[in-house]
Amino acid sequence: MRTLKLINEYGQVYELTGKVLINGIEGLGISRENEYLLFKDRYSLARVSHGIGEISLGLVFLEGYKGYKDFVVFISRATKLLLQYKTNETYLCKIAFKEISKGEISFGSILSNLIINKLTPWFCEYEYSIGVASTQSNKEFPYKYAYIYGTNAKGTLLMTNNGDADAYVSLKIVGAVNNPRVVINKNNEIVGTFRLFYEGNEIVSMSSVPEDEYIKIADENAYQQQDFTCKNFLVIPKGESEIVFYPGVNEGAVCYLKVEESFEGV
Repeated sequence: MRTLKLINEYGQVYELTGKVLINGIEGLGISRENEYLLFKDRYSLARVSHGIGEISLGLVFLEGYKGYKDFVVFISRATKLLLQYKTNETYLCKIAFKEISKGEISFGSILSNLIINKLTPWFCEYEYSIGVASTQSNKEFPYKYAYIYGTNAKGTLLMTNNGDADAYVSLKIVGAVNNPRVVINKNNEIVGTFRLFYEGNEIVSMSSVPEDEYIKIADENAYQQQDFTCKNFLVIPKGESEIVFYPGVNEGAVCYLKVEESFEGV
């Protein structure tokens, strides 16, 4: 059974079941914008892009004008909206409200047509963590150091991106670090590295999601502290990859990852 939900920027959910029914839906398929090169009487596909798509939903408000009004208030006042489509997997799409019609009331219900714009491809969110255990011993030293440095201390994760494109990444590093690195390997080659020039135990975070890119330390902008020789806004290529986390110290630290796998259609 498939279900649809709308989620606003505050996490409030409007379920399109129960008091409102869906009697038709269009726009869940695949739509491409193709560009071609002409070679005499033949064409070659040069570029594929995805414009702003449109989804149309036929809605029946079983509570009449009250149900219709409550829905209009929810969707028209939201500045950020997600459409959640759940089948065997849970797919998300960032959307914008475009228009809604208002039909006549019939047998206590109102039939309306909702049109929304797709701002992103469909994507699934998956969460992972890479832990690095402390390797400190009980041996006592005459001098005290803030951290025990260990450039070889690392944690690894093998994962598969099953999407149709590179997957965007949001990461959060919790624990003591010294110039931490996160490296993505594919087929024994480095395809991406995040490195930050920072020593301490504040939370380090990064997002490569295009409309929300950032690098932060304790919620403060740390863009200038990145290693500009690296591709710091990481994406995970299609297929299998290895992700390696180097905290830079031999103390317990964890790198939390949220990965968005994108799909053309659902």
